[in-house]
Amino acid sequence: MNIFLLDELKKKAEEALNGTDAFLRVSRSGGLFVTDAKRRNADMDELKEKLSDFSIIEKEGLLYLTPDYGLSDETSAIYTEILKSSGEKKEKLIRQSLSVAMRSKNAEQTELFGILYERMMNP
Repeated sequence: MNIFLLDELKKKAEEALNGTDAFLRVSRSGGLFVTDAKRRNADMDELKEKLSDFSIIEKEGLLYLTPDYGLSDETSAIYTEILKSSGEKKEKLIRQSLSVAMRSKNAEQTELFGILYERMMNP
């Protein structure tokens, strides 16, 4: 899955939430979606099936949806933290994550965080 095709994923999330009265918020980076569908008593099994292209984290009644790019759980968790952050904290997380990935020779993380680093340096 291409990490730059977020409009298609947003449309898919909106369609999945249609009729639930739940809100859908998208981060400025476009890579993290948040909804209150669980609080709205939406059918979670049906919703999770419709949102199969997303990794779903439940926290305090909200669902955090990160597009599932087939990443490992560890990489997906780091990516979600980066998407939830902003400003200097986001820059620091990207730099640290890329550095650790390169040192540990983790190809998956090096590729992903390398893309994020390039986007950060060349907006």
